[in-house]
Amino acid sequence: GLIAMLIAITSIQIHNIHPVNATDPSDVIAGNIDYEGNYADDITHNNKKRIYFMDKIKKSVIGLIAGIICGMFASGGGLILVPSFIYSLKMEDRKSRATAVFCILPMVLTSSIFYYREDYIDWKTGILCALGGIIGGIIGAKLLKKIQTKYVKILFTVFLFYVSIKMLL
Repeated sequence: GLIAMLIAITSIQIHNIHPVNATDPSDVIAGNIDYEGNYADDITHNNKKRIYFMDKIKKSVIGLIAGIICGMFASGGGLILVPSFIYSLKMEDRKSRATAVFCILPMVLTSSIFYYREDYIDWKTGILCALGGIIGGIIGAKLLKKIQTKYVKILFTVFLFYVSIKMLL
């Protein structure tokens, strides 16, 4: 509950995604600027390698944390991945949600193997919920294209607060 509440608070914070030296926000999105605000032409070869390496480390750590949360709390990992992609990796909101869904499948399958071995799975409930989840996933993916990002963030935050409070009570 506390983790979900922390993520909810983080997801509504306003972050400055433009480095100090950036004059055109499209440069940030296009990847023409490094994390310190230097344009690609000004970045030395060693800095490019360092930035590339640190980016891979950051992404791996985000996945590691999401995997641990997924395994411990059966959350699916999206509660960690989406805000991490948006605020740490500066990924566009819709792309972050789609990427999170892609990342969640291997985490859930891996966790499911361990839950299966311990006989924790209620198969009847799981199958029925999975069928509903397939239909809901289709509807949700279509709605994501139609709803403005700010409203998706508000809905996500309200959902997280509601779940957090229910879990604490």
